[in-house]
Amino acid sequence: MATVDEAGIPRLQSWEVQFGLSPHPYFAGGKAVTPTGSWHAGINAKTTKKDVALAFLKYITGREAAIEWHKLFGHAPARPDVYDAMPEVFSNPMWQILLEEMKKTAVARPVTPGFLEYELMLRETFNSIHYGANPEEELKNAAKRIDRELRKYR
Repeated sequence: MATVDEAGIPRLQSWEVQFGLSPHPYFAGGKAVTPTGSWHAGINAKTTKKDVALAFLKYITGREAAIEWHKLFGHAPARPDVYDAMPEVFSNPMWQILLEEMKKTAVARPVTPGFLEYELMLRETFNSIHYGANPEEELKNAAKRIDRELRKYR
């Protein structure tokens, strides 16, 4: 399941195809929400070099590092100040949709230590369905696999 953020708007633009971007869909009468989440960073509680780890964490989550990350990979920045710092890039209406959703409808993905396993199993399931597998069977099997895998985190 590639999202715009994974492929990056710059990469999509380089494919020489016409495309657009719209806000995240939601059901009539429902609440508009935009799922978010990607990399995360932290400091191990058992580190013996807390000061160095904290300095690195502040750097890697700072504005300049976020600008560089966007330049390298084209991902949507999580920091609103990066959009302000690069108007030549982010004045594009597609980026403005992402920024607007980040400000108004963003909802963090579920916090769980098993997210990577969960995400991988769903990706595999959706790929199987995409290639012709029975959706009901695949989703039931995925639910069983996810429940079994996440038991270790209880």
